[in-house]
Amino acid sequence: MFVRGITALKAVLFLIVLRAACAVRRSTIHVAKVWCVVRDMLFSHDVPRRDLWPPISEDEFIRRCSPGVDRQRALRVRRIVSEQLGVDYDRIYPEQRFIEDLGCD
Repeated sequence: MFVRGITALKAVLFLIVLRAACAVRRSTIHVAKVWCVVRDMLFSHDVPRRDLWPPISEDEFIRRCSPGVDRQRALRVRRIVSEQLGVDYDRIYPEQRFIEDLGCD
């Protein structure tokens, strides 16, 4: 019961900070950055563990992709995911899942 109360408190604090950020600036990128900061502060147990996904090169990333994948498109998607989620570019893997591995929800 106590743990559920702490989680609810974290959610309320998150909503207050996110609404304040939205009121200040309507930029989607700004809101995404605020989300990453708040997520790291309040939900640190939900943030992907860096030691599970060590950095890999672009060549290794392409080797892990499905056969026939266009190299430039795959690396462009990797860059976009990295920028939007605030995850290091070299820690994005093709086999990662957005919610479970990258902390999105």
